Amino acid sequence: MKRFLAYLPLLALMACGGGADPEPDISGTYEMTEYVTPGAGGSGTVTYTFPYTNPQNNLVYTGKVKVVKSTESRLGIVYTIGVEGRTSLTDSLTLSIRSGGGQFQMYDGNTKVGTVDATSFLYDSRTQVGTQTLQFIIKAKK
Repeated sequence: MKRFLAYLPLLALMACGGGADPEPDISGTYEMTEYVTPGAGGSGTVTYTFPYTNPQNNLVYTGKVKVVKSTESRLGIVYTIGVEGRTSLTDSLTLSIRSGGGQFQMYDGNTKVGTVDATSFLYDSRTQVGTQTLQFIIKAKK
């Protein structure tokens, strides 16, 4: 019995160690904090910080990003921007993901377009059209 008691702290320590850290839970709804879209005619960018109050009509815009990890390597993303009581703008994406460092890197084909972890979401896509680079960014927090 004394031998068992002597090994008890060692057994407790071994039970806590070993194995990989659990993956962060990335599925869920994130509140959009920033939205960047190409400017008029594709020139420059326009940045909206959410909640955003339109100075012309005082309407307050909010945004949400819903993330669903559909498989070990795929994410379904639906983002919504809107004003309460009005029709919202909604779009969706499906991206591949790779795990590393407590977060996931998001890819569109072979191009890295962002990161997501248990508390934050960043999507940053750039597309070359002629001589212009069109940039589209979504930042969000759980």
